[in-house]
Amino acid sequence: MENSNIQTKKISDSKLIKNIKKCAGTIFALISASILAYFCLCDNNLINLINIIPELNMFWIIIAFCSLCLYWISESLIVKEITKLLCYRKYPKLFFFKIALIGQYFNSITPLGIAGQPMQILELCKNSIPKSTAILITTRKFFVYQSCLNLYSIICGIFYYGTMKVNCPEIIWMMWIGLICQCFFIFLILIFSINKNIILKTSEFIIYILYKLKLIKNQNAIAQSIENNLTSFIQNNKILSKNKKTNIKIYLLTFLQITFLFMIPFFVFKSFNHDSFPIIQIICAQSTINTISSFNPFPGAAGTAEKSFVTLFSVFFTIQEIGKAMLLSRFISCYFTILVGTVCSKLIFKNNKN
Repeated sequence: MENSNIQTKKISDSKLIKNIKKCAGTIFALISASILAYFCLCDNNLINLINIIPELNMFWIIIAFCSLCLYWISESLIVKEITKLLCYRKYPKLFFFKIALIGQYFNSITPLGIAGQPMQILELCKNSIPKSTAILITTRKFFVYQSCLNLYSIICGIFYYGTMKVNCPEIIWMMWIGLICQCFFIFLILIFSINKNIILKTSEFIIYILYKLKLIKNQNAIAQSIENNLTSFIQNNKILSKNKKTNIKIYLLTFLQITFLFMIPFFVFKSFNHDSFPIIQIICAQSTINTISSFNPFPGAAGTAEKSFVTLFSVFFTIQEIGKAMLLSRFISCYFTILVGTVCSKLIFKNNKN
C-alpha cells in the first residue's frame, strides 16, 4: 500500500512539473505573439506593408532572403570544420545544414535562445557522435560566435556612438548592459571549458536539483557518466585549441555569418527604393539592436528587437516607412526562420519521440 502511494505521488509530481513547463512555455509564446500582433496592428503596419509590396524592389528582397540563407550556410560550415577535426567519420553537407537550421529554429522559439545548442547536441549524438564531442562542437561554436559578436558590437558601438548620442541617447545604457551580458557568457564558457573541477561541481549541483525535482532517477549513474565524458571533452578541446588553421577558419566564417545577418536591414532599406548606400551605418545600427536584445528573455527578443529597430532606424526610413520596414526585416531575419524550422523540425524529429 505504501509503495502504491509513493508511486502515485511520483506520477502526480511528474504531471505537475510537466504542466508547469507547458504553462511557462505557453505564457512566453502568448506574450511574444501579442508583441508581434501589437506591432502588426499599430498604425495598420501589416496592412500597409501588404499594400505596398508591389511597389517594393523585389531584387533587394530576394537578396535579403539569400543573405539569410548564407547566414545558415555559414553556421553549417562552422559545424563541419569543427566536426571534421574531431570525428573520423565523414558526413554529407546536408547533415551540417540540418544541424545549423535546428539550432537557429530552437533559438528563435525559446526564451533567451536556450534550446538551440541542446537540440543540436541531441541530433549530433543521434548520428553516432559521442556526447563529449557533440557538446564540444556546440560549445566551441557558441564561444566563437559570442566572441565575434562581442568584438563586432564594440567596433560598431565605437563607430556609431556619436550618432546614437545625438539621435537616441537612451539606447546607450542598454547597449552597455548587452555588452556586459555577452562578456559574461564568454567568461563562463571559457572557465567551464578549461577547468574540470568547476564543471564537475556545477554538474553535481544541477543533477542534485534535477533529482529533487523528480526529473531524473539515477543520480549517481548520471554523475559518473558526466565524469567519464569530461576527460574526453577536455582532451578534444586541447586538440581543437591547438589547431590554428581550423580556428582561423571558424572565426572568419563566424564574422561572415554575423555580417550576413546584419546586412538584411540594409537590403530591406534598398527595397524601399532609397538611392543612398549607408551600409556601414545600418550594419552598426543592427549590431547595436542585437547587443541590446541579448538580455531579453522572450523568444526572438520579441519587443526589444522591434522597439529598438524603430528607434535606431528612424534615421534611415521615413515615418511612413519605419513600421513596415521593421515588420519586413523581422519577418526575414526571425519569423521566416521559424516557418522553415517548423517544417524541417517536423520532418527531422517525426520518428524520434525522445
